[in-house]
Amino acid sequence: MSTVAAESMLATADREPYEYYEQLRSRGEVVWDESMHAWVVTSLEAARHVLRNDKLLFNHALQELDRNLVGIIAGGPSIVMMEGERHTRMHQWFVKALSPALVDAWRTTRIKPVASHLVDRIAGRGKAELVDDIAETLPSRVIASTLGLDWQDDAFIERCKGLMKQLNGFFNNILTKDKAILDAATAASKEFIRILMPVVCERADGKGDDLISMIWRGGREMFGEWNEVDTFAQVRTMFFAG
Repeated sequence: MSTVAAESMLATADREPYEYYEQLRSRGEVVWDESMHAWVVTSLEAARHVLRNDKLLFNHALQELDRNLVGIIAGGPSIVMMEGERHTRMHQWFVKALSPALVDAWRTTRIKPVASHLVDRIAGRGKAELVDDIAETLPSRVIASTLGLDWQDDAFIERCKGLMKQLNGFFNNILTKDKAILDAATAASKEFIRILMPVVCERADGKGDDLISMIWRGGREMFGEWNEVDTFAQVRTMFFAG
């Protein structure tokens, strides 16, 4: 069953979303969101059906995107934009590379230091705003840590978070023709390239234990022809995950 949402998911950006989710579920398993220009799938089984029939019964929104905007989405040929066997191999690589054993080791070397750093900064205050002080900054810093970037550099982290918010303006309106949104996202994408590409190129030998070096090694092992644009695209996608 499908119907039209009473309001857009965009309205939940600054409020508790769970009541809205329940309203969506009461309308059906597939609900049209006019402002998002997208169908919202509200049940686990329906989501499984969509994912298992991707490109067979349903089009991913990116498939209908102007190819000139691909760089805005991922900064290059990221796993998000890959199709067929190449996508499958990249996905399997990430699952294997980010194994429970590696993540367990990273708890000590790359995750706990970030958490301790943030807690130490608020320990002397006697109080904390846990969203602003911890939740808003921990994920992006952990991703930066796994990538071997300077996660303690507040200006760098805030700049990257700001750029991701600019890109989100596009992701939340993926079929938009609004020039201001497109220009902001394009500028953010170019700035990400300026900031991160030099680091990606420096790790081209793939000898480090950071995720950027791992992606260099994995890409070459899987596909042979693999360059800095391929690596950067995966790196930016990982940053978005954070």
